[in-house]
Amino acid sequence: MISLLPYAIFLFCIIILIVGIKSQKDLFNPIVLFFGLWGIITLLSSLHLFGLKEASNKAYIIILVGLLGFLSGFLLIQLLCKKTNIKRFSLISNNVYEINYNVMYVLLLISIIYTSFRVYRTFSLLAEGYGLFKVRLLSFEPINRSLIGLLDYYFRSYFIKGIVYICVIVAAVDYFAGKKDKKLLIMTLILVLLSSISSGGRLTMYNFIIVFLFALIIFRKNSQIQRKYIYIISVVFLSLIISMYVISIVRKKDFDLFRTLYVYFASCIPFMEYHVDIVSKTGEYVYGMGFFSGIIKPILLFLSKVGILDRPDKFNLFNELIADLQNVINLGDVRYNAFVTLFYYFYFDFGHLGVLLGSLMYGAMSGFSYLSVKKKLNYLNVAIYLLIVQGMFTSMIRWAFSVPAYVFAFGYLLFAFKKTKHRNQLEYESKE
Repeated sequence: MISLLPYAIFLFCIIILIVGIKSQKDLFNPIVLFFGLWGIITLLSSLHLFGLKEASNKAYIIILVGLLGFLSGFLLIQLLCKKTNIKRFSLISNNVYEINYNVMYVLLLISIIYTSFRVYRTFSLLAEGYGLFKVRLLSFEPINRSLIGLLDYYFRSYFIKGIVYICVIVAAVDYFAGKKDKKLLIMTLILVLLSSISSGGRLTMYNFIIVFLFALIIFRKNSQIQRKYIYIISVVFLSLIISMYVISIVRKKDFDLFRTLYVYFASCIPFMEYHVDIVSKTGEYVYGMGFFSGIIKPILLFLSKVGILDRPDKFNLFNELIADLQNVINLGDVRYNAFVTLFYYFYFDFGHLGVLLGSLMYGAMSGFSYLSVKKKLNYLNVAIYLLIVQGMFTSMIRWAFSVPAYVFAFGYLLFAFKKTKHRNQLEYESKE
């Protein structure tokens, strides 16, 4: 019997999306983005193309609870900000910022040099007969278990990856609203390509396209952008898409573009259900470790390494659950791993209550950042919101804040911008 729940969720997403556009009068608010994305994912999953296993109503109920939680969080923060002055809650919206180009040049140069060595290692592994898929798996592990190997791993995981996150965002802000610094853009593109080659992945290029696309939407609504700059970035987009296609072919000889895109976005729901069943059977939850893992993980790892604190059992359980996601399973005729949705991270915290609370807090965070942009369109406010948007468009993969480098990136942004007394065309108070 065909379940109507996924189609009801899709219709619900479309209704909320339309209401979001009409109420906020833009296309970049978190309600439009989140509900638009998950409406598409839910619809695709319900089609069961290429023999994809059908997800049960249990999985779609989790999706629905998450969507309701996100919407509630957004509406609550919007109500709070209307009743009070948003500036009382913002540490940044009263200030005027400009890009700290010298700092960005240094950070990019360090990252490019380091990543170049990683590219050399990638080509060495390929020359030894390793496939690009295997090289990608190795990129998540330390080179070896020596002190140097571990230091290299932590430097790459917590610093370099964080710089890759922010350099794309800073370059986008500069390109559409700054002085359009060629050196910054070129160095960013070099780092993006090197990062993709060194890891054998495509996510960095995907993030670049998402960030620049929404930076264009945000800034074009409030200022005039010359067509030639739109044409130039369109060419860059096309080049990155071609690069992603080439990497895909190298990783898999019988690569099918449509099938791959469908599987990536649609299979995350039945894959989530598979792992939710495992958690449900054991009845063991990690009580917030999933939601706060991006902050807690580096702290606990450091304390355990220096012998101050043993790793808590819940932390070890969390790591086991995450490690299991790399195991490839059969979802009907589809072999799949890794993409488990952000809702799974909330589920193994507190079950359905965790999904509701985690999504509510995510909706509130996204809503507050968005409202800060609407209230005061300065560089740092936009950069923070773009980082949240970037994470939102990987929500079919994981909870973005479970990645320490992503969490650290919010701190790194504070060094990428500096306060200035000079006002620019973006520094204005919204009349709304």
